Amino acid sequence: MSSGMVFFIIAILICFVLIMCALEEAWIMPSLIILGVLVWGVIWGVICKSIVKSKGYPDDENSGFWWGFLLGLLGLIVCAVKPNYLDTYKGRQIEAVESNAAQSTVSNSSVAEELKKFKELYDQGVLSEQEFQAQKEKLLNKM
Repeated sequence: MSSGMVFFIIAILICFVLIMCALEEAWIMPSLIILGVLVWGVIWGVICKSIVKSKGYPDDENSGFWWGFLLGLLGLIVCAVKPNYLDTYKGRQIEAVESNAAQSTVSNSSVAEELKKFKELYDQGVLSEQEFQAQKEKLLNKM
């Protein structure tokens, strides 16, 4: 479920609460409590989502909004201790490409293929300029 959909549902709930408040005075206090809980959840959700996004996670993966919305401070702690996406997954991708390079025979076509894979990682932003150049030199030294 996207953030836009969440905000739409919350807006509908807020409208419902406000209508109930207008219809009957007995609904005022429970309606304000519900409204407060929803706003509180949205605030925690947005904070957690921004923390997860700052760690490099894509919007569609482990967005963090639901952690904050449902768990509040506990969700914030969960999002804060998550490892950085690029640090965790960049190393795995580089190791996979390097292991493939070690297993394949050293020929011009295999080196070119490995170089293309590193270039794709560089274009995706997974590798920095220096890391790409270092991997490129390793491959060219194998020839």
